[in-house]
Amino acid sequence: MARRFPVYAKEINGIEKVELEVFQTNTAAIAFYGKAGFRREGVRIRARRIDAVFDDLLLMGRKI
Repeated sequence: MARRFPVYAKEINGIEKVELEVFQTNTAAIAFYGKAGFRREGVRIRARRIDAVFDDLLLMGRKI
């Protein structure tokens, strides 16, 4: 789906770029999105706090 959706979005809606956010601890998702053509574009430092642990948010994008 991660590979087909961007193509569909461009054909139907004229969308030229798809963006997503994923927590840096979610390494499986980051690897999956990377294989689907998404590239790292930035990081939100300490975007989430659970108990006393902070997690950074990775920003990724893919031009269609």
